[in-house]
This record gives sequence, structure tokens and C-alpha cells, in this order.
Amino acid sequence: MRDKARIAGIILAAGKSTRMGKPKQLLLYKGRPMLANIIESALRSNLDEVIVVLGHQYEAVKKKIKLNHVNVVINHHYEKGQSTSLKAGMDTVLSLYDGVMFLLGDMPFVDDKVINNLIETYKHSEKEIIVASFHQKRGHPVLFNGSLFSELKQIAEKDEGARSILEKYPDRIEYVEFSDDRIFIDIDTQKDYENLLNRSQSRRF
Repeated sequence: MRDKARIAGIILAAGKSTRMGKPKQLLLYKGRPMLANIIESALRSNLDEVIVVLGHQYEAVKKKIKLNHVNVVINHHYEKGQSTSLKAGMDTVLSLYDGVMFLLGDMPFVDDKVINNLIETYKHSEKEIIVASFHQKRGHPVLFNGSLFSELKQIAEKDEGARSILEKYPDRIEYVEFSDDRIFIDIDTQKDYENLLNRSQSRRF
């Protein structure tokens, strides 16, 4: 049992949004920048701290989104890939927490209920990795036990993603199966954004 486990959440939101052509973090969703909705969900959840990794146009993001209750980390090497943001976030966590959950800044349907579901599963599990899934396919977010922190930093330095750890330790994973595909929906293109707005209007989630 890990009832008293302390979990940090790291929101990766430093990318250039190349396929979108404009900062995805600032796209309006529910009347606010999309990243603001994701941050609010994380703050509503049972995470013990929320860390937001910014990079591309971070000054514009900081002007338009309230970041008072989160720990902001600026990744000045964001152009080298998402692994640099992973490392920047992990350098902040250090050994203060028992686990860390990675969230993506362009997945607005991952709300506090999704986050809390993974946290509760972790607290009652003997596995070191907790992964959201749908139809037995991996999605986001992903929660890692502290025993993997050093390895997470190492793969980031090698420009590898956390996926390599999932593939290396399949027997150390517990999957949390969800009843819909919200854990897959990210926003990369204008078409993705239009679909997001349509789903929001239909109140599917």
C-alpha cells in the first residue's frame, strides 16, 4: 500500500506546435487557453505538485495564463525534442516525491478524474508504472514510481522518450482501462482543433 505516496505531475508544454502553425497552448477551449484548462484539471486533482514545462514562446504563454499555483520550468532546449522537457521536469522533482505523472499540454480531455484514477491505482498497486489504456492500447497519462527516476533522466539525456522504459519493463506495468478514447486525443493540427470544439459542443466527455 502506498497511501501516503506523494505524486508530482509534470505537464509537458514546451513544443513549437509546428503542424498547427501557432502555439497550441493558447488555443481557446471552453473560453480559455487550452493549457489553462489542463493546468486547472491537474490542480483540482490529488497531485501533490504541478510542474509546467514551457519553452517555445514561453513569455507569451506566461502573459496569458495564470501560473500562480504551479512550478514553472523553462526549457531553453525545447527545439531538440520532448525528451529535453522530460529532463527539465525531472530535474525539478529530484527525490521529493514517490512518483511522477507525465501529462501532455495538448490533451484537454485528460481531466482530474483521469488523473485521480491513475493515482488511486498506483496507491493500491505493487507495479512501478501505471498507464492509462483504452482497448488495451497505451495512452496518457503515465505514472512512474521513484525507483525509475534516475532511468528517466538517463533516457532523456540520450534523447529517448519514456516509451523506451515502457517497452523495457512490460512486466512492471499496470494498465488502467478507460471506457472511451479521451486518453488518446491530442491536438496537433487545425483539423484536430476543430474536432475538439465539436466534441466539446456535443458534451461527449
